[in-house]
Amino acid sequence: MAAKKKPPHRPTKYTQKIADTICERLGEGESLNAICKDMKEMSRVTVYAWLADDRHKDFLNKYSQARERQAESFVDECVDIADDNTQDTITVEGKDGKDYEKVNHDHINRSRLRVDTRIKIAEKMAPRKYALNRLEVSGSDDNPVVITTPEETLRKFAFMLRNKQEEEDKQGG
Repeated sequence: MAAKKKPPHRPTKYTQKIADTICERLGEGESLNAICKDMKEMSRVTVYAWLADDRHKDFLNKYSQARERQAESFVDECVDIADDNTQDTITVEGKDGKDYEKVNHDHINRSRLRVDTRIKIAEKMAPRKYALNRLEVSGSDDNPVVITTPEETLRKFAFMLRNKQEEEDKQGG
């Protein structure tokens, strides 16, 4: 009789080394899916079970911190992606046989998608730090409380800068 084959993604025994590896890689911006695919017999279900297990509270704390670092990694990646213009144009051969530079809209749109996705994930992972929909509340005892969204605050700031620039232009001209 042949030995019974183990089912795929059989739960892995908890070890501190595996837990640390998962947290380190998450903190560097890697997805839990990619980590589990790369590690033998590891699955997200197993990781979630460890997170729910009271015996592994230290793992839960490290995992939470790793997710916060992951949000930071995503924000850093957004800057890198936005600054990388190496494939924004491509060289194509024209009908006359000469080479021309052409805007690579596919690459630009893909870069935009990559940035937007990372921002949305960072907003979910660290809403206090990155969520755009949070409200700012300000006021004093003599003034009513004013609630503004970040977009309104930016609009007011842009208006103030424009007025300041106009005043400086009048004085200089």
